Amino acid sequence: MPTIVVHKEDFLTLLGHVPDTDELARAKSQLVDILDDELKIEIADTNRPDLWSAEGIARELSGPKEYSFFDTSPQYEVIVSPEVLEVRPYIGAFLVKDIKLTDISLRSIIQSQEKLSDLYGRGRRDIAIGIYDASKIVFPIHYRGVHPSEVRFTPLDMTEELSLDEILDKHPKGIEYGHLIKSCKFYPLLVDNDNKVLSFPPIINSRYIGEVKPAHTYLFCETTGTNLEMVLLVTNILATNFADRGAQILPILIVYPNGKKVKTPQDISEPWELSPHEVQELLGISLDMDEIHSILRAANYRIKDGKLYPPPWRADIMSVADIIEDIAIHRGYNTFTPVGLTDFTVGHSAPIEELIEDIRNIMVGIGFEEILSHVLTSKDNLIHRMNLPEHKIIEIDNVMSLSYSVLRDTIIPSLLEVESLSSKSLYPHKLFEVGEVVIYDPDSPEYSRTVNHLAAIVAHPQANFSETHSYLNALFHQLDLTYKIEPTSHPSYISGRVAKILVNNNEIGIIGELHPEVLTRWNIKVPVSAFEIEIDAIG
Repeated sequence: MPTIVVHKEDFLTLLGHVPDTDELARAKSQLVDILDDELKIEIADTNRPDLWSAEGIARELSGPKEYSFFDTSPQYEVIVSPEVLEVRPYIGAFLVKDIKLTDISLRSIIQSQEKLSDLYGRGRRDIAIGIYDASKIVFPIHYRGVHPSEVRFTPLDMTEELSLDEILDKHPKGIEYGHLIKSCKFYPLLVDNDNKVLSFPPIINSRYIGEVKPAHTYLFCETTGTNLEMVLLVTNILATNFADRGAQILPILIVYPNGKKVKTPQDISEPWELSPHEVQELLGISLDMDEIHSILRAANYRIKDGKLYPPPWRADIMSVADIIEDIAIHRGYNTFTPVGLTDFTVGHSAPIEELIEDIRNIMVGIGFEEILSHVLTSKDNLIHRMNLPEHKIIEIDNVMSLSYSVLRDTIIPSLLEVESLSSKSLYPHKLFEVGEVVIYDPDSPEYSRTVNHLAAIVAHPQANFSETHSYLNALFHQLDLTYKIEPTSHPSYISGRVAKILVNNNEIGIIGELHPEVLTRWNIKVPVSAFEIEIDAIG
């Protein structure tokens, strides 16, 4: 769970008092520790990045607010070049005027920037944020794609000019995040109209414009990323955070090469309808529409023509159940009358769960480490990166992020994603996961079926079929099951180094050495062998 450190003085400025434990619970947070004048707070909701800051918690507790900048016309532009669309295509931006910063508030802003980039942005892969001294910028700003050796500038925390390639090799941030863009033909670059470099996203700001100090009162803030919805959401969060500190927010117009123009920040709220009956069904209380509207206004919802509009800095409202949860939180859980249990039952584990637990214990016993990943993933991960042709998978309607737009039908891409981020760890790597996958099935009423899979990978310079086969053999020996393997072909695996796994002459899985093209697409530098089986087929 995200953890932040907030100075008590910051809460006094933003909220007027330091919140107690009951108030923090309303903001889905809890006090973890007190460090002199600072509070260490854990946010219990990973779907609410707007709460990952002092401003966000204070906003959640202080009641309804109006933000006029969502309706203000932009006076300045960021012009996006075609070359950058292949690398990091989206940007959101705004100006911050008349901000009064202190050392404490600046530390808080930087902390929020880092939490959003590293946690919500998955280590800057999806989102990266830059803040600059706007007094040194000549508009319009240009968001370009440039050749790695084409531009030189002095990055933050250094005193010499470096090319973009040199920054990736020499600067600590370049070394840490360079893998995100190193394979790209063009590198992203932000420059002003005088060609002064603002930053090299998602790596590092320039020292000249990108070093922000408490004395600065006029700032430029930008968010770059690979997903437009995420970029817009983070831009909205940052803008409201600065506005809550008394600054004036000036929107920016983003001009894309295809003629599309996007104002940022912008209100991305979608309308919802809710009836008192739905509230009563879930909460067991009777509220009329006036009471519902009053509670939701306190949660920063807007009510227009009978429709409910969530705050534009939130993207976690997926159904009316989420709105009803907000009603419960802001009405106060202590206002509900506890109801005792009316039935008593004795439960036990389902047989498949006992088998899954046995498999987990066996895999750990033969030296593998377990990971836990999302059932939701991207189509790119399932198909392109696995060197597979287009095939039927279960896709999500109206997705907020392309990174979570489909239901996985295999676990191996999830393991490869972890492996792609683990190149600095000592080899060998032996990873496994037991989890659900969703298979397209036209004969099912839902056109899909959910089954449990086990997948495992072995990664090191000498990883091969025989080694992975020995682990598969150990697993089936411990399960007291007989199996056999037969040669097969599969685009994700090396020809002649792949086999199907059969139990009672039924195909239940696959084992083999992954194709070099797959490893290249995942940016994995060592051989990887893998196997995956359907647990339900042997349960």
